Amino acid sequence: MNQFAPSFAFETGTAPFQGAYFKENQTFTKQLRNVAAQFQMHYGLVHRLTAAKTNLKNTTYVAILRNLETSSWTLDNLIAPPALEALFAGTSAVAWQRGPLQTGSSTDPLDRLALRYGVSIPFHNALGNHAALTLCDSHLPSIDLTELTRLALPLIEAILFEERSKHTSAIALSQRESHCLQWAAAGKTSIETGIILGLSPHTVNQYLTSATTKLGAVNRTHAVTKAVRLGLINIAGI
Repeated sequence: MNQFAPSFAFETGTAPFQGAYFKENQTFTKQLRNVAAQFQMHYGLVHRLTAAKTNLKNTTYVAILRNLETSSWTLDNLIAPPALEALFAGTSAVAWQRGPLQTGSSTDPLDRLALRYGVSIPFHNALGNHAALTLCDSHLPSIDLTELTRLALPLIEAILFEERSKHTSAIALSQRESHCLQWAAAGKTSIETGIILGLSPHTVNQYLTSATTKLGAVNRTHAVTKAVRLGLINIAGI
């Protein structure tokens, strides 16, 4: 499906809130508001799908949800675990109903919004992580999930493109690193890659190690996967 590369610290969902880049982007906010309005929903956000107890504000890209940054809501405060499991397991939009706040706090600013119903459209980022576009309100109007997905795609695409641009611009692979990753992606060993590029296997391994570090990957295979998903290497012509 659509892919994007999250910048900032959205992979772990444990870093301080860093969604201000999107929050301040009026184009994304307006698009989200328009999608929500077409389905008679007042609130919405585009966010990572992570561990249920992850603080929601730490994984949100763009939102029309009052007081999100000052709330202590976790992901499962908004979306009940059964719906979260369905979102992780599939690629289709999921309608859900939220139960009582698990925090038990009647003073939580988000609780005053009386959010009880919603629908979430899952997608995957370029690093294989889960994310979703979620609309929610005190009621759940009759929604054509196929139509909702169609109308939400332009917003998702815009965020994917923006995030991938920011993330890839921060990763400066050298030409040799890219070439070594490309041939590794094509299944070539270091010896074979060295023959192709006129390098020693030791030098090829050095380039691959350097690229792996730059990509924040755990090993060579992970580095290749991330580089392909981020569009940093193109194996179509190999």
